[in-house]
Amino acid sequence: MASIDKRDNRVERVVPLAVFSAEIEKALGLSYGMTPEDLEILLVHLSRDQKYLAHDQSVVKLKGKGEERADITAEDINIASLKSLMVGLHVQLEELTQKISNYEKKARSAVAAKNRVLATASLRSKKLYESILAQRSETLAQLEGVYFTLEEASDQLEIVRVMQASTKILKGLRLEIGGMDTVEHVLEALTTEMNHVDGIGAVMSENAQVNNMVDESVIDEELDALERQDQRRKDEQGASETEKRLELLGGPNPTKSDFTPIGHSEPSESISQRKRTSTKDRQRETDESQQPEEFTQQREFLITS
Repeated sequence: MASIDKRDNRVERVVPLAVFSAEIEKALGLSYGMTPEDLEILLVHLSRDQKYLAHDQSVVKLKGKGEERADITAEDINIASLKSLMVGLHVQLEELTQKISNYEKKARSAVAAKNRVLATASLRSKKLYESILAQRSETLAQLEGVYFTLEEASDQLEIVRVMQASTKILKGLRLEIGGMDTVEHVLEALTTEMNHVDGIGAVMSENAQVNNMVDESVIDEELDALERQDQRRKDEQGASETEKRLELLGGPNPTKSDFTPIGHSEPSESISQRKRTSTKDRQRETDESQQPEEFTQQREFLITS
């Protein structure tokens, strides 16, 4: 059934009843032939219940793709007759070939037995069957040519039908589109809207660039001010820690000006104040000289750190 189901061409879907029966027996793997009653039951089931084919007393036609049912026409009967003739000729050619081979063997045997009369008769029969074989072969070739022409015509018919259906579809799509004027109008409208969108995007980009403009010199000044504040905070923190360490050692508290880092300028007030307190600083140095040497070394170490 699988080999039969693969036939798409109309000519191929028409099968003589005898050929259909032989193919069914081969597909089912039956070692014995089907009875007429069994074949009739199968055909009724496939045609009435499955809607798979149509049949009569000599023809079986399979349903094609897209068809609701298979109907046998006069053309189908003629195609089936052509196929039956071709099948019959194939059988005859096989029989004639076998007979020719047998008569040739008889002639050889007669020659070996010195029987000239039998050898001559066998060769005469062989030549007769060879002549018939040639005629049958020529007839079969002509029928096969006709069959191939029918197949080609059937394929062309299917192609024309597909082209007709495609033409109807294209016509319907063209009517839905509305013609060239509609297409041109749609394209013009699309181009206009795209230009509007591009214009809006350009304006927004220019506005974003204006809003993002910043004076770099202002940023640099603010950054320098933040760095100075950070350095001043670190200096004050270092002086405070040094004062705390001196208090723990019991020595006099140095002024903030004593711990001004190297490389940093002092305010004018700090410089004048330092001049006024120079006398006190000398007195402090005199007092420190009177302290134990170990205490003095520790304080100097702390001041230096």
